[in-house]
Amino acid sequence: TILFFLTALDQRAPVYADSSPGIIEASRNHIVEGFEDETPEDATMALVTCSLEGGVLLSLPSEPNWKNHRFQFSAILAGKEELATYECINVSNDSTANTVAAQLAAEMKELVLENWNYITGGANKSEQVEDWLKNTLDSPGLTQLVLRTLKAARDSDYYCDGELIKKLKGTKKKTVYEVRAYYKGSNNVRVLFTRETDGQVTYSYGGQKTSPNWYTHAIGQVDK
Repeated sequence: TILFFLTALDQRAPVYADSSPGIIEASRNHIVEGFEDETPEDATMALVTCSLEGGVLLSLPSEPNWKNHRFQFSAILAGKEELATYECINVSNDSTANTVAAQLAAEMKELVLENWNYITGGANKSEQVEDWLKNTLDSPGLTQLVLRTLKAARDSDYYCDGELIKKLKGTKKKTVYEVRAYYKGSNNVRVLFTRETDGQVTYSYGGQKTSPNWYTHAIGQVDK
C-alpha cells in the first residue's frame, strides 16, 4: 500500500505537471544555493516548481528547512543572471499541514468575485468580462484560477513579461495586453486589458481561446 501511494504521488509531482514552458525551463535549469551535490535533482526541481507555481511541497522533516511550513531559498533560474530569493510552502507533519491548510482556506475565501477591487487594484471591467466571470462559476476551479492570475498580474504592476502578461497588436485606439493562464493543462485562458497613462487598467474581454480567429473577435470587442 505504501509503495503504491509513493508511486502514485511521484507520478503526480509538480515537476511533471502541465506547467508553462517558462516554469518547466526554470525547473530543469537552475542552481539552488545551500543544497549539497548529492541532493537529487528531482528534489530541487520540485522545490523550484512549487515556488513558481504557488504549489505546496510535500517533504519529510529530516532537515530544519523541511520542518517549517514556509521557508525561503536562493537560486539562479534559467534566463536569470543573478541570485534571487524564492519562497516555498511546505508540508512535512501535522503541524505544518494544519497551518498550510488554514492559510490556503483563507486565500480561497479571498478569491471571490466580490473582492474584485482588492484582487485587481480597482481595475475597470466591461459587461462582457463581468458576465464571463459569472459563467466561470460553472467550471470547477476556473473562477479562482482567473482571479489568482489577475492578482498575480496586479502584484507585478502589470509588467509585460511575455509569459503571464503579453502585448498584443493594438486596436485603432489603444495598445492591448492579455493576462494568460493554464486551465486543465492548456494555456488557453485569456483576459484582455488596456492601460491608461495614469496606470488605470480596464479589462475588456475574457474567455478561453478556442481558435486562432479568437483574437480577431476579442480585440474587436476591446476596441468597441
